[in-house]
Amino acid sequence: MKKTTKKLYGSYGLSITGITNKSSGVGLANRSKNGYKSLFSNKLVAIKWMLLVASVLVMVLSCSKTASGRLGRGTKTIISNEGWVNANTYQMVVYGQWNRDAYYVEGEKKPKAAFGKKPKPLYGLREDAKIAAKVKAMRNFKEKMVAYVKSATKVENSELLNDVIETSLRGVIIAPQAVKEEYSKQHDASVTYLFEANDLKRIVDDAIRETLRRFNEGSETVTAKEDKTKTASSFETNSKSSN
Repeated sequence: MKKTTKKLYGSYGLSITGITNKSSGVGLANRSKNGYKSLFSNKLVAIKWMLLVASVLVMVLSCSKTASGRLGRGTKTIISNEGWVNANTYQMVVYGQWNRDAYYVEGEKKPKAAFGKKPKPLYGLREDAKIAAKVKAMRNFKEKMVAYVKSATKVENSELLNDVIETSLRGVIIAPQAVKEEYSKQHDASVTYLFEANDLKRIVDDAIRETLRRFNEGSETVTAKEDKTKTASSFETNSKSSN
């Protein structure tokens, strides 16, 4: 049996050496070639499966009603809109704008009314918008709680509502935590905040009961005063007529 060495060139420009067996007509080089084709085919199948799995995961995540926002070392659950996440957490979206009276976007077309304005890099303007949102966050949270209590009690007395919320939240440490940031075409910020405190929902629900109690007490006082006035007026009228 005679063995010969033949230099073969694959489709990738590689040179390999194969040993052929003339008696059988089947060479090791052919087997090597088939091996490369099989390996390449297996890789394609694996890639297709990976793409399919990735597509399914994307669909599942997009249809999910909740998402996870990375915050510090832990993972915080955020919901698709504003409201109570759990007994300790209220979620709210706060909007912040950068100062258009002082700056314009560096590298973009200079606005017509640019007198007195300075160019500022895009990242700096976005940071300003984030800071503006953070400044508004706590104030907006109290306004949301007032609206929440007003909706639950149907009480229209703004002074009473504000006083009850202010009193209820006094001493409660609430640190707004940013878990999601989005930016508009004008580079303003939309920041999703989580407001957390132990038993926060219970505190606000207690504020609802306190509002109703004080409102009812006030109504009873007003009614009593009105009755007193009517009684006194009636007494005077009767006294005059008897005279």
